[in-house]
Amino acid sequence: PADNSWKPVYVDGQKHVIRLTSVDMGSEWGLSVRTVKFICRVFIPVGEDMETIENYVGFRI
Repeated sequence: PADNSWKPVYVDGQKHVIRLTSVDMGSEWGLSVRTVKFICRVFIPVGEDMETIENYVGFRI
């Protein structure tokens, strides 16, 4: 998917901390768009099928 194309920058080598810039957020971020939602999807093979687990966190500035 297209949203996997950004390159995360880790803070002090900590992979659970991601530094985002306005380049990562899109052209209207902070102007007309003031919310963000991070989605994590995990695809688990179950037999011949693929099970999808999804969780998200969002916030508004």
